[in-house]
Amino acid sequence: PPRGEPPLGPEPPAGAPGAAAEDWLRMLVEPAKSASILLVAGPVHFFQTHWQTAREHFRRLQVRLGLARGQRSAQKPPEFEESPPHDVVYEVEPQELRPLFWVPYAVDIGFGYLLALAYLGCKKETQHAPLSLLAEEFATFRHGLCCCLQRCDICCWALCCPSVRWSDNLTSMGTGIIVGRAFWLTWWVYATLLFILAGCTDANVMFLLAAIVAALGASFRQELRRKFKMIRVGSCTFLEDFCLYYWCTFCVIVQEARQIEDAHRAGHPAVREPGA
Repeated sequence: PPRGEPPLGPEPPAGAPGAAAEDWLRMLVEPAKSASILLVAGPVHFFQTHWQTAREHFRRLQVRLGLARGQRSAQKPPEFEESPPHDVVYEVEPQELRPLFWVPYAVDIGFGYLLALAYLGCKKETQHAPLSLLAEEFATFRHGLCCCLQRCDICCWALCCPSVRWSDNLTSMGTGIIVGRAFWLTWWVYATLLFILAGCTDANVMFLLAAIVAALGASFRQELRRKFKMIRVGSCTFLEDFCLYYWCTFCVIVQEARQIEDAHRAGHPAVREPGA
């Protein structure tokens, strides 16, 4: 240290320079090491404790809704400070079950409705330049499955609100898989299926719901193939479309949206004009 200022730590004794210097260095390092452990382990322990508690509450909610199975007990949960064990799921009175599904469902549907209104408003104001394309150029999909990021706007809508983007695709084609050209009912059916699927942990129920969603998407994709008079259409392609919707839902929605948008810009007879 500069002259006139006190040293940063205890000075090593003059008698044993090697051992004294090591002790002196240990006295400086140990507090810093303890402080670093405290700074790292403290938030980690806090996160683990509260994450386990929230996970257990969510697990009990799923059992109440019948979306998961668990070991039930007739006793009420005791008052505890730490997180409860994961393998214990407590019984709930029947009158407590009613609002547990409808409250988050109403919040999810209400928020999705506002996003759908915003999407339709932005779509009316968006204008694209026309394309000079022949009908034969739509005999195959013009964009690949892995080209999502070329259109970030469509990609964001498909990722954050797949029910909105998929319903717009379906109603733009005028298909009659669910309700024809009724955008809002189509959106509600798809959003409800995704909501139930997102909160389900039972493997059998998850597989069934995912298969229903994939079958609906594959049926629409088959209709899209027929209206564009694509080269590949039929039973084999239905299995392909089913697998694509099952494992690559968002990429498929983006691909179909870009195909339909290009058809609108080219004036393809397979798509209807916006507002028609």
